[in-house]
Amino acid sequence: MNNKLVALLVLTIVVLLLFGVFLATSNFNVSVLPGVNTSASKPANSLLSTVHDDPDLKNSRICNQCVGGKFLEKKWLMQDDRIAQKMSWFDTWTGTDCLEGIVNYYPQCHTSCVTIWIQEKTEVSKAIYDSILMDCADDLISNSPDIPREGFKDAPYTMEFKKNETFYNERTGFRITYEFSTASSKDANLLAIKYRKMISSGVTTQETETDTKLVFILISAFVVVSLVIGTFVYLGFHFQRQRRGSGSSNNVQGRRGIKQELFNLVGLAPQPPAHRETREIFPNSVENYQMSAFPHRGSSTFGRTKVNEVPEEDSQNDQDNFYEAPTTLQREFLEKRIREAMETAKRVAENEN
Repeated sequence: MNNKLVALLVLTIVVLLLFGVFLATSNFNVSVLPGVNTSASKPANSLLSTVHDDPDLKNSRICNQCVGGKFLEKKWLMQDDRIAQKMSWFDTWTGTDCLEGIVNYYPQCHTSCVTIWIQEKTEVSKAIYDSILMDCADDLISNSPDIPREGFKDAPYTMEFKKNETFYNERTGFRITYEFSTASSKDANLLAIKYRKMISSGVTTQETETDTKLVFILISAFVVVSLVIGTFVYLGFHFQRQRRGSGSSNNVQGRRGIKQELFNLVGLAPQPPAHRETREIFPNSVENYQMSAFPHRGSSTFGRTKVNEVPEEDSQNDQDNFYEAPTTLQREFLEKRIREAMETAKRVAENEN
């Protein structure tokens, strides 16, 4: 095999191994940020006790931090420089789900807890929301046309919300609701039961990640299958060129070579047939008897036997220095005629006597 074929086979094996490792690791639930997602009820009790014990935290609150529905897909809506919509975007939101009670906790929020609802205009009358975000309002929103600026600019670069307020706005086909609360967030499990009834079912962050992974697996599988098929097609053309170069007499050997190489690739090479013992031939046996000295049917000397050589000068007087050698049938026929002639002569002699 040439270098191109060897390189193609090595590449195919490596891609198959990598694809197998990817499928194996995708079946394990490995957290990207271990220790971030926690239970909703147990940490809340410990954090509340810390607030009562530490006087510096009495003026702060505990906020749930999570997303639900399609909120992570609405980054273009919540960060739009064309309308001066400026909002922070945190990686800690990934992996959370408000609809399942999977939340992080912001234990020392100095302003207020915020809940942002996003709803399509077509679903406003049905009270079905598309997305939800829960977080602390500290350093979250820098500017927004959805929220009036007056009374909320206590810092030079952020908007601080230190009282209970609710704002609504409609833009680009969506209705956006901002709810600010100075109280700590409620139990995440109880809120999850409520939110599942308000947000469209079957649209969660986990399912979006699963769909992306499924698309990636399908594309990878298509690439791997195409590479394997291309390898075998190239292998077939390679042996076909070898067969044409060796001539038509090696067609059978070429086919056997392709079959042998395919078996070698999958590790199922057939065993060579056992050697057959040839039967012993004795010098004086019938198989070893030489028949070349006898004329055979179809040869130029069949039916003719060469007589003794005569001098070249006497050969002109002889028309033919060969005589016809009788065949078996002719010899039997002549012997029969001779016997009949002898019997006839014998009867004639007896009659004369």
